[in-house]
Amino acid sequence: MISWSLGYQGKPGKKVTHRNKRVDPIAVIIRDIDEVAIDKLYDLLEDTKTPKSLKRHVIGPEANKRLIEDGAIPSTTARAKLSSSMLDQLYDKRGKEREKALATTITVLNKKNLDQDDLNRRFVVTLLYRCLHGVRKGSATEMQYALKVVSLLSIVVDCQEKMSEIYTEFLSVVSTKYSLQKAGPNTTNMLDCLGLVTFFGAINSEETQAAMKVIWDFIYPKSNSGYDLNRKKHSAEVLSAAIRSWLFLLTTMEGWRLHQTYWKGAISFFMDLLEHHDDKLVHRAASTALSLIFETGSLDKFWNQVAGTTYDNVDLSKG
Repeated sequence: MISWSLGYQGKPGKKVTHRNKRVDPIAVIIRDIDEVAIDKLYDLLEDTKTPKSLKRHVIGPEANKRLIEDGAIPSTTARAKLSSSMLDQLYDKRGKEREKALATTITVLNKKNLDQDDLNRRFVVTLLYRCLHGVRKGSATEMQYALKVVSLLSIVVDCQEKMSEIYTEFLSVVSTKYSLQKAGPNTTNMLDCLGLVTFFGAINSEETQAAMKVIWDFIYPKSNSGYDLNRKKHSAEVLSAAIRSWLFLLTTMEGWRLHQTYWKGAISFFMDLLEHHDDKLVHRAASTALSLIFETGSLDKFWNQVAGTTYDNVDLSKG
């Protein structure tokens, strides 16, 4: 029970006379406040003797709601929202200003009390396309922030139609020839983003495998007849990140739904990495990949062993 009240100078809980009756002053004040006009409530808020937390609690839900809507007092339950001005800043010609807007957007999207309805209704589509522009043409920093925003959108947006749009549009950008190769220091961020966007936005196994194929072509290009070139082409960090993203999506697939030819040679590729690559990150990713492949129960879809090649001496404990 509240033992203190607005405008009451006596001791907490003390009974006083009100209109010739002995009443509880707290009950009187709560009842009266709900009947007071907004301008009177502003006067009550001028009281410096009562803690603000108690003021909000004593005022009562209906009056409190009106005050919050009018901006008179802050709400501890107010939802975090993006602003139109923040969105306008993403169109600024200055890259630094766009980076600031994206950084602020990331902060808002990370809020636990994010207003998802407002986000879905007003901001998702514009945010998505401005971020895709940043991924294609922005600086390394802008691309990094843009990829983070797209990743967060794929997680927090709860509208299936918009989730699917995020997946489709982002995949079209990443699928562009040499897109991953041109990402530079953001290659791992792009791979991680693709994994998240597909996990939440793909609606069937075909869409999931379309994203997996983009990753697979990046780490195991068709033009590569052997593995030596590819081992040297990507850093250990990038190669292990690509394998992780591919595996992340593989865990969502049932073996019988896997494409018959997309993944041919995967077992040989990962076995070769274990045998010849000298980085522990890559060893760990390759050994995990082999384990998950065996768990699918569809080894024929991953096996394309070169005649005469054996891996009897490969140490699977390297990972």
